[in-house]
Amino acid sequence: MDFPDTPEEIYERSRYENYPNKVYESGFENVLTEYLQSGNILDFGCGQSPYIINMIEGDYRFWAVDKNLTALGYLRKRIHDIDPEYFRKVNEVESLQSRALDGVLFDGIILSNILHFFPEGEYQQIVADIARVAKKGCIWYVQVHSDSHPLAHKEDTGFEKFFTKNDLSKLFPSEKYRVVYYAEEYKTSTLKQCAFNKEYAETYFKDCIDKDNRVSKYLKKTNSSSGIKIIIQTL
Repeated sequence: MDFPDTPEEIYERSRYENYPNKVYESGFENVLTEYLQSGNILDFGCGQSPYIINMIEGDYRFWAVDKNLTALGYLRKRIHDIDPEYFRKVNEVESLQSRALDGVLFDGIILSNILHFFPEGEYQQIVADIARVAKKGCIWYVQVHSDSHPLAHKEDTGFEKFFTKNDLSKLFPSEKYRVVYYAEEYKTSTLKQCAFNKEYAETYFKDCIDKDNRVSKYLKKTNSSSGIKIIIQTL
């Protein structure tokens, strides 16, 4: 398989080819739909957004926020594969400061596997910025790496934060938010996911002198995880 040169294109193209839309259209665990059946949804750090693909045929409008334009391009391709008519339901946005968000209030927020890439002050600011455009009663879906993750308390992991339940309670205080769903889980990648991670790593690090070491470190980082899933409601 021939990949483009940039890390973003290597990853996004491989993900598009290895995880077709049918994976996300059915059999995909999306607890958000149990609490929100319609409305405006902001997906921050969306990537190719399995959530948007899973919900695209529902009564929703989406604002897909990601500075990775390659990921947004593949999200666009996924939507086209389902039905080009759905483009009208999705607004692509590069940042929370975009004018595309002016005057829009949201019924749903998705922060899936994104906050742990930011240091404390930055992820707090992200939540504060989004809270300003969340309606009263807005449903938030948040998924983060937890403090029991295999890489927690280790150096050079690529992640800025491993969250505890107390961290999330401080980030979403009870005087402003109500917790409606909370779960902690430890997950080991499926054989398909492991194969995808290995193919990507060997392609990306193929010209490195210490290729084997880099591939090994990447697989340790991606082939198992421990996380927290939480759904909260703005009061």
